[in-house]
Amino acid sequence: MITLQHSLVTLLSELAQTKDNEGKNKVEDAVKKEIPYVLIPDAIRRYMGPRPYSHFEQTPDGSSISWMHFPTNLKTVSKDNIENSVNHFLAEGYRPCVLGEETHIEKFKETNGDLPSDYYYGVLKHLTQDSIFDEWIRKGIGLDCSRRFDSMHSPEETTAKNIGVYKFKRPRKSDTGEIIKDNEGNVVTDEETLDGAQVRNLIAEIENQGVYILAYLLNEKYGITANQEWFDKNVKGPLDEVYSQDLSNGTYNYMKIPEEINERITKGDWTHLNKGIIPYDVYRKMYEDVILSMAEIDIDKKENVEKRKPVEYPDFDE
Repeated sequence: MITLQHSLVTLLSELAQTKDNEGKNKVEDAVKKEIPYVLIPDAIRRYMGPRPYSHFEQTPDGSSISWMHFPTNLKTVSKDNIENSVNHFLAEGYRPCVLGEETHIEKFKETNGDLPSDYYYGVLKHLTQDSIFDEWIRKGIGLDCSRRFDSMHSPEETTAKNIGVYKFKRPRKSDTGEIIKDNEGNVVTDEETLDGAQVRNLIAEIENQGVYILAYLLNEKYGITANQEWFDKNVKGPLDEVYSQDLSNGTYNYMKIPEEINERITKGDWTHLNKGIIPYDVYRKMYEDVILSMAEIDIDKKENVEKRKPVEYPDFDE
């Protein structure tokens, strides 16, 4: 799940828990404060590098889990000081693959339980959202990942970016771009074989269509136009406030809605909801699962925030 999706699904999840306009405004303000911590597992890769650190990924054989303690001062952390400023562990045994390994949320809880509440629960939301999305990609969209470590290329042509042999049941589309279903309501598919690079492109398309669908849900239910201008006003500022300028800019540079999708969101053109790679109702079910999980986290936060003692942290060494 890309940071654009993380931002919008977090807002949608919290709005779903309020019933009135006054509550809506309070939620939007609260989410602005929460967003930097929700996005930090992706943002911190600018300095930490490998995804297994910040996403607590298990090795393919299940023998070990990577982890890190998130830096507590995001204004002074940098690529130069992070190695000596945070505890971290990178497990051995990862194999070249374009998909991430399984995230272990319990490992995050075990190693980061002392973080301030907004920080702790923001990261918890991110990891939970990713876990649901990653499981959906592996098992919920018709993609067979059982040969993800194999290659359909010669040894000389195989790279870390194209490794993998995937079978994908691509939904068939009509001349107008709508996904076709048979008389019993089942999606008609055609199976194709993809390598790792093609799968990454496939997932990128799915993620961008997912942004469009989240924008539709926010517009339909709450009248919010979640286009690039909305992100400029509601996400970049909070990142600037919590992150260093380098970390904020580096994170936000990746938060660009594709021009065609941004134009549709701005104009309120929702005629393409079922013209993506995956049927709209399949997206909708995945997002509903995320929203339910976010509500559970918010309940836990409300019940435990008073019990969690704030921790005083020193600045990192310059």
